[in-house]
Amino acid sequence: MSETLSGITPDVPAIEKYLRFGTSKSIQNRNIQTREFTQTLFQLFGFPKQKYDYPVAAVTRLVDDDHDLEGVWMRADPVHLRPERDTVVLLDSSAFNLEKHEALILAADLQQVFTERDIELEAPTNSRWYIKLKQLPEISTTPIHEVVGNDIDKKSAIGDNKVLWDQLSNEAQMSLHNCPLNDEREQSGELPVNGVWLWGAGELPKAGKQLWSRVFADEVTTQGLSILTGSPYADLPDSLETLINQTEEQDDVLAVISFGLRHQQYFDHNGWHDFIGYLEEEWFTEIENLLKHNELDELILLTDKNKLSVTKSSYKKFWRRQKPFLTYCQ
Repeated sequence: MSETLSGITPDVPAIEKYLRFGTSKSIQNRNIQTREFTQTLFQLFGFPKQKYDYPVAAVTRLVDDDHDLEGVWMRADPVHLRPERDTVVLLDSSAFNLEKHEALILAADLQQVFTERDIELEAPTNSRWYIKLKQLPEISTTPIHEVVGNDIDKKSAIGDNKVLWDQLSNEAQMSLHNCPLNDEREQSGELPVNGVWLWGAGELPKAGKQLWSRVFADEVTTQGLSILTGSPYADLPDSLETLINQTEEQDDVLAVISFGLRHQQYFDHNGWHDFIGYLEEEWFTEIENLLKHNELDELILLTDKNKLSVTKSSYKKFWRRQKPFLTYCQ
């Protein structure tokens, strides 16, 4: 949790109780790193650590455009780059409106930049664009959700070919800067789309084995990984109780709740407060009751830093002291 947001939180007794009785386990036991959300997702589905990027682009194309799955794909997501005092801060598509026809116009304007390098560009959705490469770029990039709200220089690609890809990004920025549509957007009060963020390059992995009986999520990478592994997928329900009602006894269920990320990225204090309150009310309040009535065998909470599990017997550890929620956010 960002220290900027950690100072405010609603009353969350159920979350505090879960944290009090939860058993901490080493994440390394299942080769899941605490470092990064994308890495955690791929390893939850059984895919090993990569030398460069996890192939997010190839995986999310299973959802966005499932034709032409061969080859190396890379995300080239439309962004707004905002100059600040000594930095350039990235805002993703959640910060601006981009209509389908606008996305197609901007992508067509960019096409020449990529065609000169024998790279194909496609824009199947307003927020997720793709380029097809002849070979792996041999750079390590930063996933866009890790860059939002940050200085792009501190999150730029690393590797032997870094200069070439930085140059391509700069040329894309110049092309978009000169696009008449961006002038129209600014005149109408919309943010211009003045850059693309290149990340997540790779080939589609071979289909892995199914590790989860059911998968529920609110983000597209999980959906793509579910398709790849043949795992039944559904959109994230509104509550834990609803999720339980959609599953069968003995199911191993993965639920990915990621929408709170945007509140942290944009330092949205009110949104973060509401998100924690939502988790308390809809996901944590019923945990103890579901365990007691054998509707839930175990619930494992995996964050970017911790892995905690509770079972029916966990709540018998009455000697454990309850601590304020914020003490777990340091």
